[in-house]
This record gives sequence, C-alpha cells and structure tokens, in this order.
Amino acid sequence: MSSLSVAAADNEETRPREWLLLGALLLAGLFLRLLLIGAEGYKGDISSFESWSLTLAQNPLADFYNKAGFIDYPPGYLYVLLGIGYTWTHQHLVGLTDYEYLKWLVKLPAIIMDLVNAGLIFLIVRQFAKRSVAFAAAAFLAFNPAAIMVSAYWGQADSVSAGLAVAAILCLVLAQTREDRGWMVVLGWIALTGSILMKPAASVLVALFVLYPLLGAKR
Repeated sequence: MSSLSVAAADNEETRPREWLLLGALLLAGLFLRLLLIGAEGYKGDISSFESWSLTLAQNPLADFYNKAGFIDYPPGYLYVLLGIGYTWTHQHLVGLTDYEYLKWLVKLPAIIMDLVNAGLIFLIVRQFAKRSVAFAAAAFLAFNPAAIMVSAYWGQADSVSAGLAVAAILCLVLAQTREDRGWMVVLGWIALTGSILMKPAASVLVALFVLYPLLGAKR
C-alpha cells in the first residue's frame, strides 16, 4: 500500500474521533458562553434588538422600518430578529414569562455562530494543515476571551455576519477539489450576499469572488 493510500485509510479511520473531539471542543466553548449569557452586556444594543424583535413579531415585515423608530441595521439581520420575536411571543408554551429570557434569545444567535465559526475555521485549516493545527485554530476562536465577551457578555451580533463570510470562503476552498465546483461557488456567493446584507464589512471579499475564476482555480 502506498503512503498516500495509508494516509487516506488513516483519515477514514480517525475521522469519527476527529468529529467527536471537535464536538467536545465546541461544547466546552458553548458552556463558557452560557455562563455569561445573563450578563447585562451593552444595554443600548441589547434593548434595541429586543425592541426590534418584538416589533417584527407584531407587524408585517414590510412595515418594520416605519414602525421601529431608530434602526441602523441593514435588512439581513432582521430575519434573525424575526425568529427571535416569534419565539418570544410563543414562549408561554414552555412557561417562560420573564423578559430576562428575551435577552438570552437575543444573545443566542451570536453565541451559536461563534461555535459554528470555530467549526468552519477547522474545516478550512484542515484543507491545508495537520489535524492538530486545525484543532488549535478552532480552539483559538472557541476559547478566545475577546470573542466570548463580544457575543456572550456584550451581546453583539458580529459573529453572525462574519460566519456567513467565513462560510463563503470555505465554499471557495472546497471548490478547488470538488466536482460540483460551480455549485460551491454559487453557494459562496449566496453566503457572501447574506453577510453583506447583515453588515457591509464583508463587501471587501467581493473582489476575491470576482477574480476567483482568473486566479488559477482548478477545474
């Protein structure tokens, strides 16, 4: 058996353990964040997210900008807040009546996306480096004090839009080796568009996507 075949076989044999270890790492990161989910955080943004969520749940989506008062967010993140609002309006089904839980719901998307982002980073790094390096990269985000403070303590939503941008990059990376290259690029564009509709920062990646066909991508 060639060394390449042995490596491939080893990858197949160790992949279940790899996913279990990654899952354990992400669960540990989730636990750390849940310890801070009840913190007051940045009250201005959290109260805005709570207000917008309830406004979205109580009014047609098309009327939101007329009904919400002050709003400085593009429309993309409104769909996340809409889901939070609907969840809150039906919270009586599980016996939750304290508005404290609305703050938890407002923080959850960013907390979850922190961990999704760590997983995406693992997948990207794994394409180019050893398993240990990929785990280190994922752990750097999962246990990063700054990331934990931004999402779980302060309640900022940056990780949601950033996660879509990272997913877009992963699609381009996977397009290098997959047969469905065209579809991966399309999915990348969709993820990038979603990120820009939440926060414009990811628009810097548009040039990369436009130039991608000219950068020697494998066919």
